[in-house]
Amino acid sequence: MQYLILGADGYIGSYLYKKMMESGLSVIGTSRKKQNKDMIYFDLINKNIDRVINAVTEEEKTAIFCIAESNIDACFMNYKDAYHINVVLTKLAIDSLVKNGFHVIFFSSDNVFNGKEGIYTEASKAEPINAYGKMKRDIEDYLIEYQPDVCIFRLAKVLSLKKERQNLLFDWENRIKQQEISCIRGNVISVVYIEDVYKACIISSYKKWGGVFHIAGNQSYSRKELAEKFCDIIGVKDVKIAEYGIEHFSFKDTRRPLNVSMSNRKFVEKTGFQFMSAENIFRKYVESMNNCKN
Repeated sequence: MQYLILGADGYIGSYLYKKMMESGLSVIGTSRKKQNKDMIYFDLINKNIDRVINAVTEEEKTAIFCIAESNIDACFMNYKDAYHINVVLTKLAIDSLVKNGFHVIFFSSDNVFNGKEGIYTEASKAEPINAYGKMKRDIEDYLIEYQPDVCIFRLAKVLSLKKERQNLLFDWENRIKQQEISCIRGNVISVVYIEDVYKACIISSYKKWGGVFHIAGNQSYSRKELAEKFCDIIGVKDVKIAEYGIEHFSFKDTRRPLNVSMSNRKFVEKTGFQFMSAENIFRKYVESMNNCKN
């Protein structure tokens, strides 16, 4: 099996690429940065996917599609450009990959839901309320109808040990230093450890599954509950954890679905997989914090 990680220098893609390299798997990564000599230069806008496809030499091959404009405000402010990337060019790229014999894993989002009910299953109706969610819904609809062998992973909030802005735990670590963690009132989410995303990709690549799967932990939490658990586990007592309405935050797109918790039952029943709990993810993050200090 040979893997192709499209967007191997992003938050999730970089982890998958590094983990596969460390595990001795055959993997090729793409990057938009021409100076990245370890990866193949690929810019979705330039539509040069053929040279990427030709670099993969093995018959058994999986492409993991990590390229997207995933910033909710950017999708709202630059809708036309974001739609071109997230839907139009993504369709063309995935069509080419499938045509050339790749099993494709595509990452979608909990933002395809309107956030009114929560504990969404794969059968729940996708009714996005913001621009980003609508783009993900549109590409999902296309893949389900025209490329049913593509595996669509709707990801919960992905947590890792990385000191990057996309990582909620790193954001909270910085906000603790400012003495306050601000949470959206009524926002309920599921979380998933990035290692579990990697394992789910490996399982799907060998099973060659198509269709939609929710990749999320067993439990859902309000942001405030999660922040309280995080502070408790890292031993911080003197930080304010407050809930505010959407208007408190400087969002450009204020249409944020509140309860986007998802059920992982379909994936768990199909695989017997055990997702890491939020508490254990937090403990791993604390260990990484302590290792950085030593």
